[in-house]
Amino acid sequence: MGQYQFHGPARFVRALKEVGFEVATLCQKGDLLGKTDFADRRYFADVRDETEMVMTLHNAVTSFQPDIILPSSENNVQVLQTYRKVLDVGKLTLDDAQRQMVFDCSFPTDSEKLLFSKIDLLDRLAELGVRIPAQQELFTIGNADDFVQKHGYPVILKPSFGSGGIGIHICHDEDQLFTALGKCLKSGNRYCIQQYLGNQTAVMHYVAKDGELVAWNMTYRLRTYPGETGPTSVVRVMDNPEMLDVARKICRLLGYNGIGAPQFIVENEGVGRAWLIELNPRMGSFDHLWQRIGTDFAAALRDAWTRRPVEHKPPQLGLTVALYPQETMRDPQSPFLDGINDLPVGDEGLMAAYSQLIELKGTKPVGSTS
Repeated sequence: MGQYQFHGPARFVRALKEVGFEVATLCQKGDLLGKTDFADRRYFADVRDETEMVMTLHNAVTSFQPDIILPSSENNVQVLQTYRKVLDVGKLTLDDAQRQMVFDCSFPTDSEKLLFSKIDLLDRLAELGVRIPAQQELFTIGNADDFVQKHGYPVILKPSFGSGGIGIHICHDEDQLFTALGKCLKSGNRYCIQQYLGNQTAVMHYVAKDGELVAWNMTYRLRTYPGETGPTSVVRVMDNPEMLDVARKICRLLGYNGIGAPQFIVENEGVGRAWLIELNPRMGSFDHLWQRIGTDFAAALRDAWTRRPVEHKPPQLGLTVALYPQETMRDPQSPFLDGINDLPVGDEGLMAAYSQLIELKGTKPVGSTS
């Protein structure tokens, strides 16, 4: 299940095909996931309409008979959770095997309070000994003032639910904070104020089954686009035992099934202490890369869901990769583009879609001579 111009699901279809899966896609017409040449079947729905998405998902499950469902955005996760509830109360029906499949690809209902609130999840994990930045939920301007008096500037204001850096404000002084607070408190969304510990960030990708971690890889984020709170555009492969321990706690707490991507503030480019800043409870934007440079997530899903041992491959520590087209869009003259990049060569539909995105940005595709 994909949404908008998210890169992760569009790129992961090919990885799944290469380890033996047949793949059906569910997205809105025009979305990146609908552009890949490697899908065996396609289902389309208005991703803004939850009822339509649930009914289209039900049609996909009954007609395609999948072994696994992979949501790739927070909204997709919500749709899958709603579908689970609809099945649970009998408003829609499946045979026992397919009903169990849906439950095996989603979260227990009692996990949803934490799953859909970054604020509550971090507070709960802090109680379990996980290192997080100081944070406080915002109800009034006075809450923010009290927090700054205690922790100082800079601070970051973050919505309790969301992705892609949307709605995040970094504030270095009182004027910036007052302006941002006006937007946040009027939005109707839950917000927290958090101590801003800098932009040395790392992301861990993992696969979990029945609350247990079965595969993982980690990267230090060298560049992001757009802005320093946006998605990753250049990564360096790394390893951090503290991040691994945090991921195990997350998976056990939530009864995790599928792919996840917690993000951290780190010291010493990832080898020092790590502070958890959020969990993205879905695939990341470059899970396909691990087929070449670490533990293969597509193979891990295949093996975990068929109760076979998952093969762990040592990651290529220190390797730097420019993500395509993110880094080209960030800086078409970036020196990182001269090294390893992840062009989707052989996927003509996706290459054409990416070329269009790059042209709209006003840059040229990698290798372009026009």
